[in-house]
Amino acid sequence: MIRRTINSLIKDSSKNVGLSGQRGQSLVEFALVTPFLLLLVLGVIEFGYALYEGHNVAKLAREGANMISRRTSLEDALNVLMEAANGPPVELAAGGRLMLSVVEANDSGEYIMTNRISVGSLSVIEAPSAFLDPPSSEYGSAPDYEAYDIDSAAIKIFGDLPNGLTLDPGEVIYVSEVYTEHTFLTPFEAFWGETFPNTLYASAIY
Repeated sequence: MIRRTINSLIKDSSKNVGLSGQRGQSLVEFALVTPFLLLLVLGVIEFGYALYEGHNVAKLAREGANMISRRTSLEDALNVLMEAANGPPVELAAGGRLMLSVVEANDSGEYIMTNRISVGSLSVIEAPSAFLDPPSSEYGSAPDYEAYDIDSAAIKIFGDLPNGLTLDPGEVIYVSEVYTEHTFLTPFEAFWGETFPNTLYASAIY
């Protein structure tokens, strides 16, 4: 009887040691896996938000080009877009740049930026135009921001237009370009580094 009791105690003790070892192993495995799971969750959040921002930037650019192509003044289009982008995810006044332009091919085949307005907190260096960044002094005031001197070299686009676009003499395109600063929602950047661009850009041409 005593021998059986001792054997039973030894077995129970071995079971407890085994369970403790399994718990310890599970804790170690959980500690090893948790940082990767956390990084994955943060990455999904950041990537999803970046896609959401990009969608809004592209939507603004399309709307801007569409409006001015329908002969809406640059001033009216500007006011509508700035009102639409005055809070997250896109805040043009606080962390972005909006450019509305009209480009025409003259009789000599030169590309001239005949109308132009650019607003926002980002500089030309931080948010360059894909077409041309002429001085604002070359253009008049609202509502159409027309060029003072149509023959000025400062408003001519030398070389090819973006994306292989070409215009015949007399043809006109309406261009909207939008930049916004990308901000992180989570500490993902601290764990993984800068995996998303600091600014997001979209353009539309009509």
